[in-house]
Amino acid sequence: MDSWLGFFYHVAKKRVLVIGGGRVAERRVKKLVDSGAVPELVSPNLTSDLYRLWQTGHIVWKMRRFVKGDLFSEIDLVVIATSDHTVNEQIATQAKALGILCARADDPLRGDIVFPASMRAGMIRIEVSTSGASPALSAGIRDWLKQELPEIIEALAEWQRDVRAVLLRQGIAPGPILKRFSSPEWIRTVATDRSAFEREICAVEETYSLVLPRPRP
Repeated sequence: MDSWLGFFYHVAKKRVLVIGGGRVAERRVKKLVDSGAVPELVSPNLTSDLYRLWQTGHIVWKMRRFVKGDLFSEIDLVVIATSDHTVNEQIATQAKALGILCARADDPLRGDIVFPASMRAGMIRIEVSTSGASPALSAGIRDWLKQELPEIIEALAEWQRDVRAVLLRQGIAPGPILKRFSSPEWIRTVATDRSAFEREICAVEETYSLVLPRPRP
């Protein structure tokens, strides 16, 4: 049975410790920084990209090897990304004893969380995971989805955000209205026929006596 549950974790105000300074750590750190975290990184060396993140204040760097005192109960998440399996195991055991969420790059299935392959299209964020079984396949599915998503999808998400705000101010439940603009069939239609978008908006405006915003070009 697959016991992994997918959800989004708000890291902006969390204390995140990353152990390791190589390419694997770099990929994890970039995701954390892009999501608003300022991770603390413990490693005697950094990749050039991680060094630039340190220079610009996006990470805190402790230029040495991990010591047991680096991990304590106030840490919310530890990301283990060293090349030493024995060290990784020791850190994971310590994190578990302290009740700290743990992500392991060397053995994802033995951690508490996995880093999925991710992509963004404006306000839309898609995360793909194989529950730690194959990061390469996760990345392949992500790249395929990126190619398949229509260009209008970013504008559609922004427009629905604005419409939702208008409907709530009018005391109208947004769910039923926005649902008609969210089906796979509808997305495929407006991807090739923007005039269908305008016709449907006009129909909603007439039904509810509203003036709705228009999607950006």
